[in-house]
Amino acid sequence: LRNTETGVLNITAKGIGIYSDGDGDEHIINNGYLGINSENAESINMGDGDDTFANTGTLDLNGAINGGDGDDTFTWNNGDTTNTFNQDIISFETIDKNGDGTWNLTGKIFGAKTININTGKLNFKGSLDIDQNLKINGDLNLYGSLIIDVNDDAADFIDITGNADISSGKLVIKTPTNFNPSEDWLQTILQAGVIDGEFDGHSDDSSDYDFLLVYNDNNITLQSIKLKDITGGAIDSAIDFATPASLCLADAVNSILSMSQSPNMAAAAAAPYNFYIPFDNDNLKLWFSIIDKSYNQNIKEHIETIGFDINIFNNLLIGAAYSNGNIITDSMEIEKSVYSLYGKMRYGNFNLYNVISIDKNKSSVNKHKSSVSIDNISDYIGADYVMNLGIFKFIPKIGLSAIYNSDSYIILADTGIKFKANITDNLELYNEIKFSGVIKNKKINKDFFNNIITNDIGLNLKYKKVTAGLIYGFSSGNKISSNRLGFNLIYNF
Repeated sequence: LRNTETGVLNITAKGIGIYSDGDGDEHIINNGYLGINSENAESINMGDGDDTFANTGTLDLNGAINGGDGDDTFTWNNGDTTNTFNQDIISFETIDKNGDGTWNLTGKIFGAKTININTGKLNFKGSLDIDQNLKINGDLNLYGSLIIDVNDDAADFIDITGNADISSGKLVIKTPTNFNPSEDWLQTILQAGVIDGEFDGHSDDSSDYDFLLVYNDNNITLQSIKLKDITGGAIDSAIDFATPASLCLADAVNSILSMSQSPNMAAAAAAPYNFYIPFDNDNLKLWFSIIDKSYNQNIKEHIETIGFDINIFNNLLIGAAYSNGNIITDSMEIEKSVYSLYGKMRYGNFNLYNVISIDKNKSSVNKHKSSVSIDNISDYIGADYVMNLGIFKFIPKIGLSAIYNSDSYIILADTGIKFKANITDNLELYNEIKFSGVIKNKKINKDFFNNIITNDIGLNLKYKKVTAGLIYGFSSGNKISSNRLGFNLIYNF
């Protein structure tokens, strides 16, 4: 089929406008005006064979152009003008761009193996869905989406001989339902003479894995990271930065109430707040958590926290969080608002933490007939080392915490070990034991806080971005004995 420069061809069809059901080599050359209005998703299907579609004129289509099976070639020559093609180009192994003008593609290119930008400029404004390997001879200007498929062993790969400007484009990663890569899964997905900028964002459809992009001078690599390893058990680590010596808030309050100490002292002992530090490999992460716990002696605790994290240099995380909640007993209520800054540095299996919090407390006693307000500032420094043994993890850890207010202060040290086991891909069991003691204090009963043992057993269920868990724990020491049952919920936006 050949349409001359002066030719005008309009086709209206219920099915495909131009269709070949043979296996010969078909050729369509349009130098004039070709318009197809069909009710089918495809305007042209060239069938089997090594087919050619060449356009130097005007295309007005409401559906895709499908090259079919065989080794097919799509050629666009737009002289020195700017043209836009809005439809999909499917199953053309070779795409040639000729002419000094600019060709804007807003549809999808699917199945191409070679794109030759011989002269002029080609702008991808739609989506480029490659099939295993794609060679681009020339410069890539990506304004839409680059879609790649990954599996357990490999990833689609795009090789660009010129410059790749990807700063206005997005990367979309498609995974199979049974995606289960090795721990060292690392694939090069793009290579170019020069790479300008970074993707404006990336997304994937995996509920179990996230992906880390590593940008080099002339290539981009993709690393898979299991989501459980990113959050590191987000729920159970909610207690890691709880009250002094890793006591839960209500544990400290319960103990102090039993000693008939002042509300000021209770508030001082109840900081810092419960929240977790996730480790994510996206640049920015927003999270929200709810913690509810019930204790013996009729004590209840409710905490809501919202925070955000920023990753720097792949192994440094910094973030901020705001917490609000209360602790209620038969005779006392402590209302708390906590502002926290935190950081986490990772060196291989070794992690170092720091949490700084300003804790604003309002304590009401005698059924709210009187109240006392007090502000604390606290600092927690901790470290752990993750030992991976198949589905099991052993994590020894140490920590140092200090809490100050205008009347008193306390400095405590703790050490312990956490045991974790992945029962299934979505279910995790853990147990943590900690020992703590006082290093230095002012106006606080040292005997009360010394030699405290806490033991927490938890079960976490994770589904996509939501993690829910149950915690049973108990604490014992010189003057403390408390049991608790808690429910936790964390959502990662």
